[in-house]
Amino acid sequence: MKLNTLKTSGKHPMWCGPSALSIITGRTVNYCAQLIADQRNSWGWYKGKGTGKQVKGVSNNEMLRAFRKMGYDMKRVKIPRHHHRHQVMSINPAPFVMPTLHRYMRERGGEQWKGVMLINVTDHYVVAHRDMICDNRTPAHYTKHRCRRQKIQKAWLITRIPRRKLAKR
Repeated sequence: MKLNTLKTSGKHPMWCGPSALSIITGRTVNYCAQLIADQRNSWGWYKGKGTGKQVKGVSNNEMLRAFRKMGYDMKRVKIPRHHHRHQVMSINPAPFVMPTLHRYMRERGGEQWKGVMLINVTDHYVVAHRDMICDNRTPAHYTKHRCRRQKIQKAWLITRIPRRKLAKR
């Protein structure tokens, strides 16, 4: 699976959730934002269809539902935790902490290296593929990306659901 270019028609601001959906699926940012808004509307969060509310913050559950609606699956990836380097030698070491995006990208391998990943870093979604990171701005190498020092909260490996499994749903 490869990443797509970010497509927008200029109506919606490019927030990170709909932008990540757009980069992975190839749909426009407006379509992805409308899909999330329709989900929220079906849950009763908004009164009436097309209330004009922007999709600014997207939860992990909303991303999962949107990906599944578009034929993709999110498989949770276990993130290795580590001691903070300054507190390893202290008498009372700190609990394990989540790695930064830079450290995780440097140390990951195998299936996670080849596949497309959705990563939640400090309340922001980024898409990672090989050594590139994309978000609602321009793609960049992981050593130069603006989010490289943020802590990872959660990560998922994104795969396409085969059509025969979609027909059974």
